[in-house]
Amino acid sequence: MFNKMKILLMMDQHAVHERIRYENLLLRYKAQNGGELLSTNLREPLAIKLPTEACNLLLRNKILLKKYGVNLGSLKENTLLIRTVPQCLITNSNHCNNKKILSKIYGLLNDILTKRNTTNHANMIPLTVHNAIASEACHGAIKFGDELTLDQCLYLVKLLKNTKFPNRCAHGRPTVVPVMELSELERRDTKKCGKKLNFAFLKSRHWM
Repeated sequence: MFNKMKILLMMDQHAVHERIRYENLLLRYKAQNGGELLSTNLREPLAIKLPTEACNLLLRNKILLKKYGVNLGSLKENTLLIRTVPQCLITNSNHCNNKKILSKIYGLLNDILTKRNTTNHANMIPLTVHNAIASEACHGAIKFGDELTLDQCLYLVKLLKNTKFPNRCAHGRPTVVPVMELSELERRDTKKCGKKLNFAFLKSRHWM
């Protein structure tokens, strides 16, 4: 019921579960104080070469980098040594794949430095981190066509209501779409059921 209007909603079970998993994973990958991203030690520190200006900029922002799970030091001119990275960037498939890890590290460093002067940057999630967690949330979510019991559906709805952004999955797809106004149907005479539903009104209420 919304402003005394009954609405029949259609829910995308994959998108719903992905949103739930994304927010749970995000909490799991953060330290207990809710600030820093949990980091993991690389089996072998990785050396990255960057222009001198970029190296100096990163070294001056070591505290900020640590907040996002990155611990680095200077190896030699134009070369930095990466010792730790966020846990969410390491999976079983790429733990030994330095090429994949390096690609993510470069992306993460660029994200952090690009957003460091942005207002409220402390609460922002770097795009590289978001993409990694969103991918994990998606791959482990209920699939299209998976059969669910009524109790399982109700439980998903309950969990979705407790998320911060229940209207979209981690990749931006809608989790819920309005199908029709039941209150409108109740008001109509059954002989006039051909009347179009007021979807413009629904959109104006940000359901879509």
